[in-house]
Amino acid sequence: MKKKVWIISAAVLLLLLLAAYGVGCWYFHSHFYYGSLIDGELCGCLTVEQSRELLVAKSAGYELTIQGRNGLSDTLSSEETGWSLEPTAELEKIIGYQRWWLWPLSYFESHSYELTESVELNEELFAAALEEMSIFDPKNITEPKDAELSSYDPESKGYYIVEEAEGNQILEEEATEAIRSALLARQSELDLTDGQYYEQPSVRADDEELVSLMEQMNSYTQITITYDMHGIEVTLDGDTISEWLTVENGAVSVDKELTDAWIEELAETYNTYGKSRSFTTISGETMTLRGGAYGWKLDVEAEQEAILELLDAGESVSHTPSWTKEGYVTGTDDIGNTYVEIDLGSQHLYVIVKGAVVFESDFVSGNVADGSTTPSGVFGITYKTTNAVLRGDDYTTPVSYWMPFNGNIGMHDATWRSSFGGDIYLTNGSHGCINLPLSAAKQIYGLVETNMPVICYY
Repeated sequence: MKKKVWIISAAVLLLLLLAAYGVGCWYFHSHFYYGSLIDGELCGCLTVEQSRELLVAKSAGYELTIQGRNGLSDTLSSEETGWSLEPTAELEKIIGYQRWWLWPLSYFESHSYELTESVELNEELFAAALEEMSIFDPKNITEPKDAELSSYDPESKGYYIVEEAEGNQILEEEATEAIRSALLARQSELDLTDGQYYEQPSVRADDEELVSLMEQMNSYTQITITYDMHGIEVTLDGDTISEWLTVENGAVSVDKELTDAWIEELAETYNTYGKSRSFTTISGETMTLRGGAYGWKLDVEAEQEAILELLDAGESVSHTPSWTKEGYVTGTDDIGNTYVEIDLGSQHLYVIVKGAVVFESDFVSGNVADGSTTPSGVFGITYKTTNAVLRGDDYTTPVSYWMPFNGNIGMHDATWRSSFGGDIYLTNGSHGCINLPLSAAKQIYGLVETNMPVICYY
């Protein structure tokens, strides 16, 4: 009897279990498994319609905030973009994946889903909304700027690299697709500050060619060449050199026409040879004397080549230039305080050494009557010699002391004369030379040196 009871009880229990299982199969054929999460919402034991209502209600008032560069920010609402959520088809697909006949096992499994195909956009509204966004407004757009070499900086005597500017010139196609994807994925925020959404500078500060260009330019402008212009210091540095540099195919070179012009200007400024000078006579009168065969004259051609070599060497140096003519002394006053002063008007000369008169004498200069007048001007002793023979078209004259200073015009003894000074030169003067008593010529000969200035005036 007991056995029969147990059999009946077991059969009833089995029927109950089968009934429960059958009810579960029927239930989970139309309801999501217990604990199912769809887009983070608990939809367990809900039907497709119930889940739809829940999800649609949760999506009401959906907005997407987009962050752009330069502090620009936009928020797109579902109304503006025609955004709508219609998850029915996708929910049915999800519930169709459920193995309802294995529903008892579902209590021991996790069930989480993300809707990926349920959002729709009204393309017309979406396009209109994009046009109103600040990140696309031309007034807010700054184009990217390539890194570049600075202009010459006088303080640092060189150039530096001005870094690139990223700007916020947005790539509309890429940004639009990113916004579309964010809306379809129902994101709440989208960061569009990343470089992939913007025009990029084509040259950056670490660009090898740009760095090389800067280094080449600075190799020139950061050197100093100090010229000794007959005692006057002239400094050539980057302030001037920078104006001579040219760039072609990434290579820096010096414009020879500009360096040639600079040397010519240097010569014009500091040459004294042949130039008029202001001179104060022994009597205190200041006069302007025409230039003669005396002074400093730069060797322009040699220096035009030298400057290119100095610049290419790339080192700061002190440079003594080449001269085709040199003065007796250096400085702004190339006459100095040691010279021979010949007053042709009073027919008297002075030898001045270190500012003091050490010798003076009368003389006879060129004959005015026959056009042999001795020229005025500033000259230099060409050389000096003893026992010379002076020759002309109609004369041959031996002299003991010969000191030429202006071509064939010079100072010498004139033993054939018995008197000097006065107005002899007006009618009975020399062929242009300065005739001196023998003793005077001898003393002057011992005092003068080659290139020593000789100043002649009336």
